[in-house]
Amino acid sequence: MQFVFKNNTKYIGHRGLPSDPNVLENTFESFLSAAKTELDGIETDIWPTKDQQFVCVHDSKPFKHSIRKVFSYSWKEIQNKQLKGSRNYPRDNPGSFTPANKDIKFFPCHFEDYLKICKNYKKIAFIEIKNCSSCHLWTKETINKMYAYIINSGIPMNKVYLISLDNDLLFKIKNLHNDLQIMAIIDPKNKKVIYRNFEFFLERRISIDIGDFDSPSTRDWGIKINKELIDKFHKNGLLVGVWTVNTKNRIHTLKKMNIDFITSDYLLKE
Repeated sequence: MQFVFKNNTKYIGHRGLPSDPNVLENTFESFLSAAKTELDGIETDIWPTKDQQFVCVHDSKPFKHSIRKVFSYSWKEIQNKQLKGSRNYPRDNPGSFTPANKDIKFFPCHFEDYLKICKNYKKIAFIEIKNCSSCHLWTKETINKMYAYIINSGIPMNKVYLISLDNDLLFKIKNLHNDLQIMAIIDPKNKKVIYRNFEFFLERRISIDIGDFDSPSTRDWGIKINKELIDKFHKNGLLVGVWTVNTKNRIHTLKKMNIDFITSDYLLKE
């Protein structure tokens, strides 16, 4: 099930709206801030906990005063732990986005609450699946539970997209639940050479979500995007998304190329 939004670029808030000075990325507050804007969708990152709940954080060690990895905790153990924000982010402005009021504490958001916000505000759910390849986190049971949360949320399936740097995991999820839409992330440094080239995904009719070679935040390992690439995917009924685009000029250029999704830290929708 694939949908091409021709001449209708969709704008996705990266981890909510982290540039909002009143919130911290990937929190309930950040998702709600994004939901109240004209953005078309909200992106998040999810990790499974040891009791097969799902928490919206980017880094594997997201908590203040702790070096333990998020998946070593149960949801009950972490729901009241204070978040510190992602390390050295955004890369085009070193250091985490820090809320203006540093006395405000931010806590983990459960995947279910993120989905509720997307459903209630009619936003596209853009979900990055995080993984530790040697940790065996995503069993069939864990995947099925994540899928159940998505189904029970009531979000139309054509408004849910899964992305991941772990393409093997992404394909595993797709094989278990074919109605889920997936978009592979192309990493030019991927250990598997086959996953470094967009042609691999084009030939297998898989949509892509890629770092932008011309954006300051991702040019160190992004993919060069041009209209020819986008047109190739569109002719095969596939989608092309791009992240993280934080300047209006670059957004304007990508929109003219008929890109399907633009993920940004800022509210730059034209």
